[in-house]
Amino acid sequence: MKIAVLSDIHLGYAWGTERGDDPFDALKEAVERILDCDMVLIAGDMFDSKNPGVEILSRSMEIIVKLLMKSSDAQLIEGIGKDIDSLPLTSIGIPVVAIH
Repeated sequence: MKIAVLSDIHLGYAWGTERGDDPFDALKEAVERILDCDMVLIAGDMFDSKNPGVEILSRSMEIIVKLLMKSSDAQLIEGIGKDIDSLPLTSIGIPVVAIH
């Protein structure tokens, strides 16, 4: 099993400046490199702020959705405080686990 680990992406860093696209470009490159993995762990600091704006969330999902388009035999079987079967998108594509 191949597990990709991403961390400190900081999407939204320098938003509105000439460097505002840098974290999104880095995430795009990372996702392209890990499309052959069975599972992805985002080990914290995905966003640069506690409450990212709608545009930042939208741009993030445009990139992350590529992982949902690929198949994987890995399955999530347990979640903290939730019935995993009731979580949306848990059985589609490459599983992505994000640590807050």
